[in-house]
Amino acid sequence: MAAENGKKQTHTEEGLPGRQREEFQRRRGIELIIVSVMTVAVISVTPSAISLGWREVWLLPFLFLGAGICWVMYIRRLLTERERIRMYAVCSFAVVIFDGVHPTSLYGIAIMCALVLALFSQTEQRGILHAGFLMYLFLLGCQIVFLLRGESGMAVDSLLVSQLMLHTACVFIIYRIGLNIIRKHEGDRADALRVIDELDFMRKRTENFMANVSHELRTPVNVVTGLSSVMEGRLAEEEDRQDAAHILEAGRRLSDQVDDILDFTEIETGRFTLTKGVYSVTSMVNDAVTALGIDRRKDLPEIIVDVDANLPRRLIGDERRIKKILLHLADNAIKFTKRGGGVYLNIYRIPEEYGINLCMEVKDTGIGMSGKVLERLREGIYQEDAERNRENTGYGLGLRIVYGIVQAMGGFMKIESVPGEGTNIHVSLPQEVAEEERCMEVKNVPGLQVAFYQRQNKFASPRVLEYYLRMIGHVVRSQAITVQRVVTLEDCQDLVEAHSFTHLFMSDAEYAEAPSYFDALCKEMQVIVVAQRDFRPTPFSRITILMKPLYAVPLVEVLNSSHEQEAKEALYGDSEVRFDGVKVLVVDDEQMNLIVAEGIFSHYGMEVETAGSGPEAIERIREREYDAVFMDHMMPGMDGVEAAHRIRDLLRETGRSTRIIALTANAVSGAREMFIREGFDGFVAKPIERKELERTLAQVLSGGAAGAAKAVNAEERGNPQG
Repeated sequence: MAAENGKKQTHTEEGLPGRQREEFQRRRGIELIIVSVMTVAVISVTPSAISLGWREVWLLPFLFLGAGICWVMYIRRLLTERERIRMYAVCSFAVVIFDGVHPTSLYGIAIMCALVLALFSQTEQRGILHAGFLMYLFLLGCQIVFLLRGESGMAVDSLLVSQLMLHTACVFIIYRIGLNIIRKHEGDRADALRVIDELDFMRKRTENFMANVSHELRTPVNVVTGLSSVMEGRLAEEEDRQDAAHILEAGRRLSDQVDDILDFTEIETGRFTLTKGVYSVTSMVNDAVTALGIDRRKDLPEIIVDVDANLPRRLIGDERRIKKILLHLADNAIKFTKRGGGVYLNIYRIPEEYGINLCMEVKDTGIGMSGKVLERLREGIYQEDAERNRENTGYGLGLRIVYGIVQAMGGFMKIESVPGEGTNIHVSLPQEVAEEERCMEVKNVPGLQVAFYQRQNKFASPRVLEYYLRMIGHVVRSQAITVQRVVTLEDCQDLVEAHSFTHLFMSDAEYAEAPSYFDALCKEMQVIVVAQRDFRPTPFSRITILMKPLYAVPLVEVLNSSHEQEAKEALYGDSEVRFDGVKVLVVDDEQMNLIVAEGIFSHYGMEVETAGSGPEAIERIREREYDAVFMDHMMPGMDGVEAAHRIRDLLRETGRSTRIIALTANAVSGAREMFIREGFDGFVAKPIERKELERTLAQVLSGGAAGAAKAVNAEERGNPQG
């Protein structure tokens, strides 16, 4: 990495790829050798100059000064590398000339000049070698003059002449070898530049290929997930709804795998980019927990999500990628932890001058990893085994993608694991703070009387209970709430009789011990049951259900709710977002995508029309006014960007205002920023994730579009402070 300021340029090896770092270190090593040899030469000629009484002895301080300046330039990396090398050459030539212009240096000049030529041949500067050889010829001429004058004290005979000729031949050969070395280096550099150009061309082709792959893969996946989502809501038979739900889950898994492949390719090819924006911490965690909660497998372990209430309400960073880190870490932990075990996700912060370090710690009670597997992970090697099962301790692309994202964000990741006992992964990410106010706050704490009923030995691993107690303890301490815990039904009944509680928490297993008793308690207090997605209470029960995985935000929301309905509406997934009366136009060249989009948008009460191309969209907007246009990107003839530009021109001519949102499967790195630069008001990736769609609609339509007042602010869903 180089930073330039006027004539000064400082080189550092931080952040350089491996080969570039090695080349940088090699050139620094050559500089060190040159400066060291020059310093030794200055020190060596000093005794001769003083003892022989050279008239130029007054130059010695200047030679030492020059050597000192060279050391300062080397250590502080002043000037450019090329300019430093030239300064080293000037000082080296000065030392050689200082010694070589005296009659006593007849044989020494060849040695010193040969050494100078050999050293500077590694610097790839032809001019220095030419100057060095001319310097030798000059000093050789001076010595011949001394011989002819008899000042050297040597007889001119055939032996002396042959020795001088041999010295000259040796210096010339070294000079020619040096030039050949430089020529070879120049040829290698030219070949390298040619390869770089070819790689750059291939990189651009890869970028285009990746964008097309993203579009072609996401388009059918969008159809699968969209239609199955619509079917799930319309089918009457439970079995049919389950089939549609399984199709939806498979489509989402395929969508996630497409995302992983694209991210992995971008990380490996060095074209991975980050998006920086303001995001809500609780909203990000809520989306991640919701994604974990839709997993319909029956053998899942207990998942506990612990969120630090003192986290700032809003941070600045790449929300989507941070959520991906959290989901990958959780997914890997879940994958290798059997039913009865537990996965603990702890999200907290460490204050720093620049903001905070957002820390994510994921612990599990799974099969763990051996030292050999950990070493492969540290070396960036992902799972090599073909079989992926719970008995295999390998990991897939997930951790490699996490490592790449963490590295791009300037954070770090640490993995600790013991075979048979579990794994602990710690990630720390530097984040700027946009809003200091803490993300969770319980209101009216003095009026709360909370009880917590949980059987002591119901988990296969005692660490699961420890995870639950740790999460609840963090909420209690951060909010200064008093909570009383019981471990048997008898103790719970005695405690309820002795105190007037406002809230009673338990899991579905505890509720199943005495459903009628707990249903009756709902008249006196709020009874909250933490349950699996398939849990069904007794008919007409008024209990409040918190769907697993349990995490701190819904707990705080329930405690802030004044009655049962408010509590239910506060939970993730239970409240319904509506955009009644909002008129939208969906533009896509794929008919199935239009059907999917129409079904999804109609669910929110919107008036939906469709167009199959950019020109058709322009004509429709010319004839009718819309609140929002959802525009596909890659369409034949006129793509979405060009169509958006023409629509903007048309809107300016007619004085109308319509929001334009990119709805595209081209969701590779940098796509969102590209669309915003091109004038789009928002971005939604295919396959459509409803929470992301709701959030984008709330943000985009909040500027005064018709029907926006009816929209629930999806951005703050999951935020107990509203």
